[in-house]
Amino acid sequence: MEQDRTASTLENAEGRLLRWMAAIAVLTVAVMLASGRLRFAAGFLLGAGLAMLGFTWLRAAVAAVLSAGEQRPSKRILLRVIIRYPLALGLTYLFYRTRWLPFASVLAGFFTPAAGVLVECGWQLCSGW
Repeated sequence: MEQDRTASTLENAEGRLLRWMAAIAVLTVAVMLASGRLRFAAGFLLGAGLAMLGFTWLRAAVAAVLSAGEQRPSKRILLRVIIRYPLALGLTYLFYRTRWLPFASVLAGFFTPAAGVLVECGWQLCSGW
């Protein structure tokens, strides 16, 4: 019984993570737009989008590996795992070299999943009390 409740809680937390990330990204972009920093907002949105895409790809890969006893992970999932970091590094280098968008804003967007995890940790602490 206790194990079922723990599994349910973890599934709920996993489901909330992407929503926390999206909320943080939208809030940050709104604040940047309100302060007139359009280029920073665009760079942050791009970085956050890439980070959330990488998170969803990693989540799918982990789920595929954990169910590997039932079926073999698809080539599509393996390709996503392989291109995840080269894609992020390549785009980061592109923005660093071209200065099309502020480099710091793209990097800040990459930390959106970490911020989402911290918010979820706070949520878990508060809901546990």
